[in-house]
Amino acid sequence: MKQLVRGSSVLTAVSIGEMVMRFIRTKCIALFLGPAGTGFLAQLMIFFEILRVFGDLGSRRGVIKQIAEQRQAGRNGSRYGEVIKTSYFLAIVASGVTGLIVTLFSPAISRSLYGTSSHYLFIVFTALLLPIASISTVTASIVKGNLDYAPFAKYTVASYLVVMAVTPFLIYFMHYWGAVLVQGLFFIFPLVSYLIFNSRSKFISFSKKINIAALKEQFSYGSIQVYQDSLLGFSKVLIAAWIVKGLGLSAMGMYQVVITFSTVYMAVPIQAMSGYTLPLIAAAENIKEITRIINESLRFLMFLLVPVIIAVMVLSEIFIRFFFSVEFLAAAVPLQIQLLGTLFLLVAFPFTVALQARGRLKAIFITATVTSLLYVGLGWFLFDLKQLAGVAIAFAAANFAGLAIQYYLVRRHFEFHLFPKNQRLVTATALWAGAAWWAGSMTWEFRLLALALVIPWFLFGSKKHEREFLKKKFYALKGLKISFTEKRLLKPSRV
Repeated sequence: MKQLVRGSSVLTAVSIGEMVMRFIRTKCIALFLGPAGTGFLAQLMIFFEILRVFGDLGSRRGVIKQIAEQRQAGRNGSRYGEVIKTSYFLAIVASGVTGLIVTLFSPAISRSLYGTSSHYLFIVFTALLLPIASISTVTASIVKGNLDYAPFAKYTVASYLVVMAVTPFLIYFMHYWGAVLVQGLFFIFPLVSYLIFNSRSKFISFSKKINIAALKEQFSYGSIQVYQDSLLGFSKVLIAAWIVKGLGLSAMGMYQVVITFSTVYMAVPIQAMSGYTLPLIAAAENIKEITRIINESLRFLMFLLVPVIIAVMVLSEIFIRFFFSVEFLAAAVPLQIQLLGTLFLLVAFPFTVALQARGRLKAIFITATVTSLLYVGLGWFLFDLKQLAGVAIAFAAANFAGLAIQYYLVRRHFEFHLFPKNQRLVTATALWAGAAWWAGSMTWEFRLLALALVIPWFLFGSKKHEREFLKKKFYALKGLKISFTEKRLLKPSRV
């Protein structure tokens, strides 16, 4: 568990940096461009995320797995170099072909997204950005596969700080194009930082040939990832198109608030964990070890994110005002509903990674198909009845179905069982989430009472050594505060 916490904590630090970077971009767009501008760029970024899936054919996790398997043999080994060359070859070819197709059909894509072809240049820009994004992602995967988490955090966060510094100026002076350019810098600056790291500690070494076996394995992993992510991506684009054409760009800006909190911000640490959990499960020697890693990953993520999700659910208006502006407060109710779906997504994450790491691709195929069809089907039915709230209900229902399916499949393939303490943690979380969702529409007294339930939630679901750990951290922090106060008292005053 300690190893998991150390590695995961480093990746969590990177995740926090990415969330802050995204927050600054989102806040600047909301302030300078308003709900309509937020909706316009949200639609573009959803489309870009689909392109990223095809830009490396979903091979990111396959790259992490292969590098993790080869790193013990040494970075100078021929097999290691073959995996590196194969990874870049697949990403460059896939992103180049995808970008070319998108450029050729950019007017038609613009009409599908916005109802007009006049925005095709923005589509062309995303196509040009795709190869850079794919190469940057593959490079980050190689670093994670080598388990170089501390340098990865150092160089990634440094690049994020540069992006944060230029974001307000680019969006203020260049408006829509500035926001799109910032999206490009999300990938350009990290790629530059990884190349600087490579110059100091070489981890990129190319062999003379492409390894066909590695290519097939990456393509095998990638094919199901492409299927899963593209289904979800197309579902999001389809629903976003309904909102834009039925309610306008301002309504899409409102729903972008919901997406940002429930999937974008929360997905960053969840996905970061995959870079640590996946190679551990892939290297597990038996079913017992797989069960242990799944339980530990689930426990770490729940303690990390459940209080955050509950806080956003209960104090949705405050978070919307801070992260966006008062113009977006209409998104509060859909956000509270969709956050329930985020909780289901959080619990299902270790199961998803376990199935992927052990090559149970058929299970991923089944889950992706059911959840996407349910999301679109329910979304279409409920959109006319409840509009944005209906879409949020569809999201929550689809993720609950996905959780149930994956839990069943993990039990079937790995004889998985939740540890007793995790059963208590999940039960406490379900009760707390229900109370928080109910309190979200009540007066502030009830909301504060719902937030205070974090104490019995933690005491009921935690282990003794976890409580002792927090107690030591609290006393250490208290001692630091006392020490700082004493220094201020002892500091001679100026007359």
